[in-house]
Amino acid sequence: METDVPLKDLLQRFEGHLAGEGKSPHTLVAYRRDLRLFAGWFETTNGKPLTPPAITPIDVRQYRSYLLTVKSAKPATVNRKLASLSAFCSWARGEGLIGANPVEGIAPVEEMLREEL
Repeated sequence: METDVPLKDLLQRFEGHLAGEGKSPHTLVAYRRDLRLFAGWFETTNGKPLTPPAITPIDVRQYRSYLLTVKSAKPATVNRKLASLSAFCSWARGEGLIGANPVEGIAPVEEMLREEL
């Protein structure tokens, strides 16, 4: 496994993969932003730089909780950020960087149902 490749290089490779799949420039920007925010949170929380093998399901759950409670992010925003992370981890798995996608099995945030009067 490539554990010594800088995250910046991995993100560029991932972006190239997404572009090759025909993703829009807007999607590429959103995924890049989401992944950089996760990397910053990961480093602050764990005291070490983000590498794909270091991401655990516990990290993903804690990040989801952080987005909801500390950042007061809306469910759709949290779910998009988790989708970006899941796409990156799925790509990393396909590249042989990790053995499993740590986002799989993490439930999305449910939208709050509005009661109609």
